[in-house]
Amino acid sequence: MGPSPHPSAEPQARATVPGFARHRRLLAALVVVVVLAHAGVGWQVAESRIGEGDADSAPKALEISFVKELMPEAPPVLVAPPPTVPPAPVVAKVAPAASAASAPEPVPEPPKPTLPPPPPPVELAQPQEEGPVPPPTEWTPPSSSVELSMASPAPPGVTPQTFSWPASTRLVYKLVGDFRGPFEGNATVEWLRRDDRYQVRIEVGAALIFTRRMLSDGVLSTVGLTPQRYDEETDAPFSATRRQTVRFGPDQIELANGTPTAAVLGVQDPASQLVQITWRMLTQPELAQPGQTLELPLALPRRLGHWTYDVTGFQTLDLPFGPTDTLRLVPRTANGRGDEITMEIWLAPSLQYLPVRIRFAQAQSGASAELTLASRPLQADDVPTPVATPPQR
Repeated sequence: MGPSPHPSAEPQARATVPGFARHRRLLAALVVVVVLAHAGVGWQVAESRIGEGDADSAPKALEISFVKELMPEAPPVLVAPPPTVPPAPVVAKVAPAASAASAPEPVPEPPKPTLPPPPPPVELAQPQEEGPVPPPTEWTPPSSSVELSMASPAPPGVTPQTFSWPASTRLVYKLVGDFRGPFEGNATVEWLRRDDRYQVRIEVGAALIFTRRMLSDGVLSTVGLTPQRYDEETDAPFSATRRQTVRFGPDQIELANGTPTAAVLGVQDPASQLVQITWRMLTQPELAQPGQTLELPLALPRRLGHWTYDVTGFQTLDLPFGPTDTLRLVPRTANGRGDEITMEIWLAPSLQYLPVRIRFAQAQSGASAELTLASRPLQADDVPTPVATPPQR
């Protein structure tokens, strides 16, 4: 008989093999969990697109084809729509007269001894038709955002234009930021319009960190954009999709938590505010000067706020398609709370006052992000939609 094996060899082998197999099973299970988790996140992103069949019946996207690049040009010189009643001529103080034939000759006052006599009175042209002369019309500056001064008189040699809504536009941005470490991503902003309906669709995300989609759906009006519904979705790894909806009525706004609040004239949502600011600059060019302020009521998912932007000055940005002159708008920090996001904006007058850089910041977390236009904006061949005449007093 040959020598017997070591007495401890067989039990050790039996102990080693099951342990190795158990570790392999645990490792395989962990891989499956990770793969399923990533697959689950991908499924959520694919299936929860706003306006593409979600359970909340968000508005479907307007189908628009973007066919041309927006090239820089001088901002248009705009004029207000013609008034319904032409202004009356300026009338000097003269004695009442029924007609030129019956008008009495004005009698000058006798001169004072120490002063030279006054010059003879100036004969004024009288209306051709008989009748009383209408009183002059007095102009009153607008006192609210409803009555908008469209523009100042056009300079010599410049043909004024009537404002029309810009064509549907797509802007693509490069995203860089910092949240417990640097990150990069991309963003797309689409301004879509058809007749008097509009949509602003925004998607911004960084790989393996977050994706957020925003949709503003509403109508064009005399106060700019009038939102009817705002939808927001946020995806993050290993988290369920978070959805929030704000509904706008003529008298009441329903926030995302169901809280009703009174409607405010000219109120915007987080997506529509970008286009509303562009509209304000186009229709109120006096705002596009350093030292001016722009006020904007804003319906956030949890509250209704009032934001103020200071126009701080001009700045040239070196963008991928060339140096671009911009107008910088800075939000007042007292507008919001520490957990809300502030937005600093650089508008390009030569690109229809579109935002070419946007900087976000949250004071509470210290997080920040910056969007910079990565290429020239793309536009569609939309039929111009003229602006409606602002309501009169």
